Amino acid sequence: MPRVLAVDWGERRIGLAVSDPEGIIATGLDTLVVRGPEHAVACVVEIARVQEVERIVVGMPLLMSGERGEAAEAAQKFADALARRMGLPVDTYED
Repeated sequence: MPRVLAVDWGERRIGLAVSDPEGIIATGLDTLVVRGPEHAVACVVEIARVQEVERIVVGMPLLMSGERGEAAEAAQKFADALARRMGLPVDTYED
């Protein structure tokens, strides 16, 4: 099973966790302090390469109603930028 990088997107901070090679356990990584969209993408791309992940999952920050708002749209743009830059599958998760 491929390693997966989970991304908890935020405008100021990004939480990260990576799965083990068997996909059984996820381990938290250091939280990124974001200095802008390009910096955020560059940092996550580098971590994904170092961790040798084959897939990235970006969590969607939904409104209390369960709908997408401005934050989710920004997270989607971030996920799209990651996909373009990495050439890896980047999924979003809404729950």
